[in-house]
Amino acid sequence: MDRLGAALLGLFAVVGGESVVPDRQTYMADVAAGTVKYQLPEATGPIEESVEAFHIMRRQVSQAEYAACVRDGGCKALDKPWHESRDGRRPVVGLSWLDAKAYAQWLSASTGNRHRLPRYAEWLHAVGPDYVMDQPLADAAANPASEQAQQRLLRFTKQGSSGALSLAENVWEWTDTCFAGAADGACGAHIAAGRHLSALSDLERDPVAGAASAGAVPTHVGLRLVRE
Repeated sequence: MDRLGAALLGLFAVVGGESVVPDRQTYMADVAAGTVKYQLPEATGPIEESVEAFHIMRRQVSQAEYAACVRDGGCKALDKPWHESRDGRRPVVGLSWLDAKAYAQWLSASTGNRHRLPRYAEWLHAVGPDYVMDQPLADAAANPASEQAQQRLLRFTKQGSSGALSLAENVWEWTDTCFAGAADGACGAHIAAGRHLSALSDLERDPVAGAASAGAVPTHVGLRLVRE
């Protein structure tokens, strides 16, 4: 077993008596190069972006995987208990962009392979041509999960054209694409991609309605990573 395979085995725990170690052969989806056209809110016109071939996680990072990062000191614990379930296979949610970046750095150090957040164009390309953006959904500050169907188990999810699972479903995913930059060039908000686009503050955990510059904000935000 190579270093990546050994590291992956070490990252996953046994939850509720059932192993959540992934099938290493299906851990990553290979996405071919292509061109993506999209439009950001308030943009003057569509953006066309070339995307090189890349490898993206077939599913979102799970609660068990994120918990391993917390135990190792690489990630902050979740703020709210209802973000965690007894089934560690469910996607981890309630993360800020900085939380997502910290997990990527920890996973890179743990496996020896660089992992990073996808660019928004890469995420769109992984979804495929059938993606249709929904209108923003109403948010519930007390318990946003009540406004959505329960998050699906990782093994019971729809597959996109790239082979990635659960893209544009119940969990939004952080990207590395800046939505709004400050005058000094720093980026204050990044795109969270899902059934509709949202722009969230990098520092924000569980923002409430009206906290972003583009529509209502989904609070169940997680991540999946690109491996280089």
